[in-house]
Amino acid sequence: ARGRLPARRPFWSSNGAPPPPLLDLELVVLQQLDFYLVVCHPHRDVVRYVGDIGLEQAFLEDAWLMVNDTYRTDLCLLFPPYVIALGVLFALGHAKKQPDKIVSYLQEAGVDDAEVRHVCMELVNLYTKLGRGHPGVDVP
Repeated sequence: ARGRLPARRPFWSSNGAPPPPLLDLELVVLQQLDFYLVVCHPHRDVVRYVGDIGLEQAFLEDAWLMVNDTYRTDLCLLFPPYVIALGVLFALGHAKKQPDKIVSYLQEAGVDDAEVRHVCMELVNLYTKLGRGHPGVDVP
């Protein structure tokens, strides 16, 4: 069987560019979406919620980094930006051992707890895969 199979070729070309058939398939996917692929960013919501809750600037900076990390997951395709922002704040509040203000804010906002917890679990899974802790939290 080895003599009959063609030699393996690397998936990517030597210059690092994807092969033309892959680019063609990407175009087909975009056409099926009618070229409508809008992703709303949760950064504005994070800034607003940190101000509403009354958290310090360092918390905002860490939350901003964590929001950037959400783009390594499919969260931006599954949930609206405000849920991602609240999930980030909830996860970061627990990581920094300061969940009280955030939990009370979530209760007042009337957000679906299951969605917020799903965002948190995705972030925990991401940081576990990356082998590092949450931004702004020292991990031994």
